[in-house]
Amino acid sequence: MSLLLIYCNTASTAESIVTDVESGSLFSVNMGTTSKSTSYSRWCVVECTETRANNILAADYDREDIDVIYYTTAPDSFTDADSLQKLWYLRGKLS
Repeated sequence: MSLLLIYCNTASTAESIVTDVESGSLFSVNMGTTSKSTSYSRWCVVECTETRANNILAADYDREDIDVIYYTTAPDSFTDADSLQKLWYLRGKLS
């Protein structure tokens, strides 16, 4: 899986990206059933296949309003993650 970290001009734009991913299409790219997304403030993250990530990067979206950062090195497992990735994963599990 690949990760796209997206910085948006507004929080509502970030929320709309999450809604689009959940509905199955982002920037006219079919997101299938395995893609996930979440947002906080003007940031959102999209987890998807490498092919979908590349298609999103090539898609026609307003590059003035959105900045996309692509991470291809997402660990395949918790064991493969570095310590900072493990820390943030475990932090996300805190309740």
